[in-house]
Amino acid sequence: MTSTGDFESLVQRYRPELLAHCYRMLGSVQDAEELVQETCLRAWRARGRYDPSRASLRTWLYRIATNACLTALGGLGRRPMASGLVNESEPLSPLVHGGEATWLQPLPDSLLGPGAPATAAIDRGSLRLAFVAALQLLSPRERAALLPPHARWAADFSPATVRFIGIVELAAALGLILPALTGKAPVLTPLAATGLAVVMLLAAVTHARRKENGAMAFNTVLLTLAALVAWGRFGPYGF
Repeated sequence: MTSTGDFESLVQRYRPELLAHCYRMLGSVQDAEELVQETCLRAWRARGRYDPSRASLRTWLYRIATNACLTALGGLGRRPMASGLVNESEPLSPLVHGGEATWLQPLPDSLLGPGAPATAAIDRGSLRLAFVAALQLLSPRERAALLPPHARWAADFSPATVRFIGIVELAAALGLILPALTGKAPVLTPLAATGLAVVMLLAAVTHARRKENGAMAFNTVLLTLAALVAWGRFGPYGF
């Protein structure tokens, strides 16, 4: 990151993701665009302090964007929330807009650069106006904890890897539940438990590296339970 051109080309890859992240935090397209610009400016000023051995560029940018959003939200004061979107009216009558929450806007797909590889990491469902409106009912820090980087650990991995992890976890869950429900293919239970234990072990290592102690403890509990199931079904309580 020695030149302006090199830095801008690197950051530009993550601009759609950062815009989506800021939009979820603030609910306003205009505010989100301004916060992305602020994120880029902060990153440029701090580029000399970036250490790739401690975090990926994506994780670093998300962290800057989140802090910028929290600062902005702290200065906005109380805004009309999602519950103030409509005026009181008869239950069967058409909804009447209250005219108060004009800051809450849908995010046009055109701003995300449709078809760009970077947009594959964006969960479009989490950009629906109803979901974003519901998020605004949370405190700023609650939003930051809930949002991406979709579970913040995901910022360290490619979208394909995150999807693969999700598929493995779903397969493990089905492998644990279905044999017990159907009485068929009981061998799947210890195999699924072993796979889940491996995933939880890797997850615990990832969270430990990121100093996310709460998530690491949760993964450790699941790892222990999965290991006990695998040991029991492969050993004294075999199928």
